Amino acid sequence: FGPTDLQKVRPWVWRDSATMRAFIKASGANGVLLNLPEVYSGLQTGIIDTIIASSVGVLAFQWHTKLKTMAKQAGGIVTGAFVIRKEHLATLPKEARDYLDEVSGETEEIFRVEGRKLDDEAAQTLAKRLKVVNLFRAQRQWEEVQFAARESLVGRMYSRALLSRVQEILKK
Repeated sequence: FGPTDLQKVRPWVWRDSATMRAFIKASGANGVLLNLPEVYSGLQTGIIDTIIASSVGVLAFQWHTKLKTMAKQAGGIVTGAFVIRKEHLATLPKEARDYLDEVSGETEEIFRVEGRKLDDEAAQTLAKRLKVVNLFRAQRQWEEVQFAARESLVGRMYSRALLSRVQEILKK
């Protein structure tokens, strides 16, 4: 299953997700823009027939009951954020800032490990109910799609400098 296969189906695109829209566009597919509450009925009516989401999300929202196949490997995406404006952070005592640094580092690791474990368990449950397809056969093509999607967001969602910095951090 590669990008050309995605062009033959009707994938859901989260209306509020610029990254998902960029990914679908880079793949050459025609996605269907829906908000989260519209996905299940979209699957029921056939408006969409493909979901790009975490296994735990697919299981929790019961979307799997309307799907026939799933990808063998997940994208491994686990998101979370701790956002404080710099000027507000500066008003906190140094001890509080140090504590936030310490706790956020510990929490990030736990959240990442446990989140992936939970998603792996959900994927195993789904694999018992759905036909599993392998995306690795088209890995190079998917990487090209990901690159094109990332590049299309430069200047709109983030700067070239920020993208380069994030990529540098991820290589470490």
